[in-house]
Amino acid sequence: MRERKECGQTQGKIQRPGPHTVLCGPPIRLYTGRESGILVSFFNGLNGLQAMTVLYGIRNCDTVKKARRWLDARKIDYRFHDFRADGLTEAQVRIWLADLGSDRLINKRSTSWKNLGAHQQAALNAQSAVQLILDNPTLIKRPLVETGKRRLVGFDTDTYSDLFE
Repeated sequence: MRERKECGQTQGKIQRPGPHTVLCGPPIRLYTGRESGILVSFFNGLNGLQAMTVLYGIRNCDTVKKARRWLDARKIDYRFHDFRADGLTEAQVRIWLADLGSDRLINKRSTSWKNLGAHQQAALNAQSAVQLILDNPTLIKRPLVETGKRRLVGFDTDTYSDLFE
């Protein structure tokens, strides 16, 4: 059982959940592998229940700010998940890589990518990409939006209009 404390009593940032992670809020069970498919099927089968849109990114990214302003202007409900403050799980990254592929998920024009060594860039494969993203979450193209039905990277007003309106 993981230790629980009230929000605000933690010091520092939690990068990745571990056995000693301090959880704030109600307990959440992370479903992975086979049982996650069952869980998704269960939630997709509920009538009238829509998944909450989640916008992933970092607070100070200009493109994320544009996407947030666009969503706010249209009064679209969403939850913002900051990579740096809220961290990422290995399961999330694996799902994103499986769905989007490393070419679409990793921003190879970013400063974070350019700061990697040539060896790390050349050795990128499906397995190394997971750890690379967990260690450097700013490698992810931003914003990444999940609606429950679709997953997109980047911000384009036409694409967002098609998705949300």
